[in-house]
Amino acid sequence: MASLRWSIRFVALVVFLAACTSSSQPAEPTAPPDAFAPTPTIGDMAPPTTTRPAPTTTLDVDRTTVYPVDPVTLEALPGFEPIPMGDWAWGVSSPNGRWLALVRGEDTGGRGESLSGLALIDIPAWELAGEWAQLESSPMTVTDDGVIYAVTYSASSPQLVRATIGSDQPDVLAEFSPGFSPWDLPRLWDGEIVLAGHSYDTGSVQGMLSVVTVDPTNGTKLETPIPAGLVGPIKLIELESGRLGVVDSYPALTWDENNGRLLVVPSTEDLIVEFDTATGGITQHRFGGDTGESLPVEISQAQVNSAEIWASARRTAALSPHGRVMYVSGAAGEISEEEGAPVSVTTPSGILAIDTETWGVIDRLDSPISDLFLSPDGTRLIAGGYREEFTDSRQESESSGIFVLDPIGLEVLAHHPPGPAEGFMGQVSFSRDGSLAYVTTYGEGETASVIDLEIGAILAERDDILVFGEVATVADTGNGKG
Repeated sequence: MASLRWSIRFVALVVFLAACTSSSQPAEPTAPPDAFAPTPTIGDMAPPTTTRPAPTTTLDVDRTTVYPVDPVTLEALPGFEPIPMGDWAWGVSSPNGRWLALVRGEDTGGRGESLSGLALIDIPAWELAGEWAQLESSPMTVTDDGVIYAVTYSASSPQLVRATIGSDQPDVLAEFSPGFSPWDLPRLWDGEIVLAGHSYDTGSVQGMLSVVTVDPTNGTKLETPIPAGLVGPIKLIELESGRLGVVDSYPALTWDENNGRLLVVPSTEDLIVEFDTATGGITQHRFGGDTGESLPVEISQAQVNSAEIWASARRTAALSPHGRVMYVSGAAGEISEEEGAPVSVTTPSGILAIDTETWGVIDRLDSPISDLFLSPDGTRLIAGGYREEFTDSRQESESSGIFVLDPIGLEVLAHHPPGPAEGFMGQVSFSRDGSLAYVTTYGEGETASVIDLEIGAILAERDDILVFGEVATVADTGNGKG
């Protein structure tokens, strides 16, 4: 059950972590770079200090539960009854910190009342404010009013829906093409809902990125293709032995809400594609030493089915609060052959800092980093990575641990080496005041670390929990509090 839960969360991170944005906008510093927050900040809402009525739902001791915690120790606060969440849960909070929307699910049946679907928690009241069993595995956003916009797959095609407190059934706002898959949270922008994702044509194994804009008042929908390389198999490698390998592509995308644009970085080109949400215009900017354009080959389903080994080329990116500096990281995948056996190697690429006015590289860090997350105030960067090697007979993964960086100069303030069983870095969130980061790492288990962002030190660690730092709440997958 645990392995399924980890894989679901890892996929969910692609959708959620890169998409959320900070609402606080500090003044742009004269020395670059500053940072873009990967998770929403909230107001100065004090945590509840009085005991709330306990939910009437009977807890199953084998299930995941959600409860408030001390933001430094991650120990359960007294006086709050845990709320059951099925076997696993993940989700997002509202910008003001009042609401926590969670997708919850079950790996096995036959356990009485099902707890699958979407749940909305009122944090100050500490109670369930709404439940929608039909909304499973849904990328979503929750507003300051407790309104949820989500993508659901319960129909023949993905649908954009709106769930409001007091309603049992969500309102269907728009229907997407059957091959559309979101990489992003639905976000409200100038009265419209904007969503980025990729679409597959019938019979194709390669997808194209696009931005979909929906008018929630009448369901009018506009889809704009983004020419930033293909998603999925982009390279077919025929080895000397005649065996086939395939390289997958996963570009990075990040929103610049202050300047009304989406920035996309292809996985195999030193290129940033800028999409203007107001005009629909698209501009391409070259950076680094790559001045050519890659031409992905056409790959058939039959070739994909016959491939015996895979590698991935991917990028991750984040933007400073005012959009002046963009941070780009990622990993490069290669396939070769050793003594007649195919070998797949994925290597972290480090970090580049790019000026988004000149589009030149202004800083570089060559540490083994492929994933990055930035604090709400733009003063710290959390990063990590891992190297993977696969053959017919072995699978090896080497984590880089956790890096705490000063974005100005990409200076390493602290580096925490990985534990003996640590695999990769997953969910990252930040405390309300921006002084703490919560980093979840996965391997044989899952561990949440509390990091002091000023000095980079780890203050506390707990196993088998996911932390929603903005609302000081955890989902406990270890079946116990504290």
